[in-house]
This record gives sequence, structure tokens and C-alpha cells, in this order.
Amino acid sequence: SLPLCAGIASGASLLSVVICSATEWGRASPMLEHSARAVAALLLLYVAARLLLRQPPNQTDPRSMALSARDKMATFLAGVATAATNPITAAFFASQFLGTLTDSATRAAALGLVPCLALLSGVTFGFLLSRPVAQRAAIIWHRPIRITSAAVIAIAATILALPLLQGASDLGSHPV
Repeated sequence: SLPLCAGIASGASLLSVVICSATEWGRASPMLEHSARAVAALLLLYVAARLLLRQPPNQTDPRSMALSARDKMATFLAGVATAATNPITAAFFASQFLGTLTDSATRAAALGLVPCLALLSGVTFGFLLSRPVAQRAAIIWHRPIRITSAAVIAIAATILALPLLQGASDLGSHPV
């Protein structure tokens, strides 16, 4: 629903600003940065493993999806809370802000794009998956989609953890 998509976009935006600020502060402390990298990489690997074990979804009756005005507000707030407190989303943002998005201009652009992309992708997927043909296709292709998604997430976790692994090998190569 649109209220849920808007809530998720708002919550993701809030979380991205918090994580961006935290990673900026973390750069001053190598220990904090290493800890954040390790936690984010482990959470991403956990998500990849969960994707591999997930079962196909059931089809939903569209008539059961109608919302009252009160339910729309509750759905919006649930979307904000879900995205803003989601450790998996936090791990994703941490991986981006600790990895590829290191300069200030790129970070600012990314923070500006988060609400737009979250809302656009949510509405697009919601619209597409509201169609019976797309629902059947999603169920048929569920396994290859989740395996590919798990592989991409595992690669992102590995890239995020590489500085930790390189730092560990550097420590081992120096005499004590």
C-alpha cells in the first residue's frame, strides 16, 4: 500500500541519516569502524542465509487489502518504525557509508536519493506484484531470485569485510 511505502521511505531516510552520521564519527575511531564493519558484514551474511532458506509466498486476496484512514496512518507509522529500526537496513547503509560512499558529496547525494528510491521501488514493486500474472511469476521465479539476491548480499558483505581481513593479514606479517 502507498502508506506503507511512504512510511518505509521515511524510516529508511531517517535511518540513513543516522548511520551516515555514525559512520562519519566512526572514522575518527578505527576500533569503532572495524566493529561497525564486522557487525554490518555479519548481518548481511545472516540476511543472505535467511534468503536461501525462505519459502515461496502465498497469493493474497486483493479484497483483504482495503484500508480505512486510521489503518492507513497506522500502516504508515508501522512502515517508519520497521525501516528505522531494521538492523538489516542499518547494515546495508553502514556497508555503503563505510565502503563505496566515502566522500561528502557522494554521501549527500545518496542521502537525497534514499527517500526517492525507497518510495519509487516500493510503489513499483507493490504495483507490479498487485497483478495476478506478476504474483504467479514471482512465485515461479522465487527460488532463482532469492538465490541471486543472497549471492549479491554475500558479495556485499565480503567487500565490506575485506578491510578487516586485510588488516588482520597486515597484523600477522609484522614481527611483535
